[in-house]
Amino acid sequence: MVNDKVNQDQPGLVPVVERFPEKRESLGRLFERDKSFRSLCEEYVACQKAYRFWQGSSLPEAPDLRNDFSSLQRELEEDILEYLGKETPA
Repeated sequence: MVNDKVNQDQPGLVPVVERFPEKRESLGRLFERDKSFRSLCEEYVACQKAYRFWQGSSLPEAPDLRNDFSSLQRELEEDILEYLGKETPA
């Protein structure tokens, strides 16, 4: 069972729970038992970091890269929700 606080040993889960706080328990269960879901969460974290980097950039390519990472973030969120839809309660 997942505690009210997300385990700090699970940094890949923190931003996902922040995005979907109402799904905390299900997210925690999936993260603990599904390696593919953990990888998806790690991709989500990396995407957020890249988006924030380009958000603070004044380089000419920054607007296009922000758009790309924003789109990717939405796609990853959809994938996360799809995983949640398939989850069977523990």
